[in-house]
Formats: sequence, structure tokens, C-alpha cells
Amino acid sequence: MGKFSRDKGARGERQLVADLREVFPEFEVKRGLGQARGGEEVPDIAGIPNWHIESKCGKKQNPRAALAQAIAQAKEGYTPVAVVRDDHKEPFALLLWEDFLQVLKCLDWKKYNERTITVRSRRGRKILPGSAAT
Repeated sequence: MGKFSRDKGARGERQLVADLREVFPEFEVKRGLGQARGGEEVPDIAGIPNWHIESKCGKKQNPRAALAQAIAQAKEGYTPVAVVRDDHKEPFALLLWEDFLQVLKCLDWKKYNERTITVRSRRGRKILPGSAAT
């Protein structure tokens, strides 16, 4: 992998970290660099308890391969997630259906449906779809 591709991946990871810090200021979200002691892989994005987040940025990424990597590297009890961003596109997240159902079970639906949350995107700030604007 060339320097340009590595730099693009690092920029993508830094943006994901910034987004997650905005949503979860109580966690110490950071880029997971290299390998942990003992040789096991660390996630690209660390600091969200019990989540293994892999990030892929580039021209044409393979979402299934990214999720397979997250699954293979996630520690026991961690939810594997792949965040993929093709060049000049918005990022999207993938997780296993079973894990998605568990996330849905944890939502407070009343609060979720009444929420007003703004997030940064490459096009500026926006209110999440389905949220109530005030």
C-alpha cells in the first residue's frame, strides 16, 4: 500500500474518531495503531467498550471483506463493525444482523423518535433522518 493510500486511510480514521467523540464524549475514542502486546490485532477505532471497529477508505472498498476482517479480529464478546467510505461518498457501517437486532433492542424508542441530533458530514451539519427538528 502506497503512502497516499495510507494517508487517506488515516484521514478517514481521524474523521470517524472525531464523529464518535462528538456522540460519545464520555469515552476516550482514539485510533488503534498497530498491534497490541502479544501480537493480537487492535481495532482501527478503539475506545467504545465491547465494539471492534474497522475502517476502510478508498476508491472501491470491499464491504464484505472489511466486515470479515472485523469479525476475525474482534475479541470474544466484542461486536464487530466495519465502517466503509468510498472516495467522495458518505461512510456507512456494517454489522451482523444478529448484532443489529441487539442494538435495536437497546434503543429507547420514545427518545429515539423524539430526538434532534445533528452530525457533521462532508456537506456540513445535518439533522439525522427521522429526527424531529426544533
